[in-house]
Amino acid sequence: MINLEIKSTRVEITSVKMGDHDCMELKDLFDQQQLKAMENAPLYMGTRHPIWFPLYGDKQRAIDYLVHSAVRNISQESGGQSWLRDLTSRLTDQEDINNAS
Repeated sequence: MINLEIKSTRVEITSVKMGDHDCMELKDLFDQQQLKAMENAPLYMGTRHPIWFPLYGDKQRAIDYLVHSAVRNISQESGGQSWLRDLTSRLTDQEDINNAS
């Protein structure tokens, strides 16, 4: 089952259920404070923080699609959700954005 939420001209998948397992989405990895920080992160050398694009970008790039697919697939694996959550401090790092790439 796929739940869709329409936001202006953009469609956002709000949840995905495959079989008996719930899939995590990229936004599920972060709390509201982290999401707000990434949404408002300063520009780095004229561009956004790397995690901003798959979270907030208007046009989905190929890499964004792969990020979303990887999160869904890894979350289905045993221990995958814990492993993904352990990455959040690296993904939201605003000092060394290479950690978020």
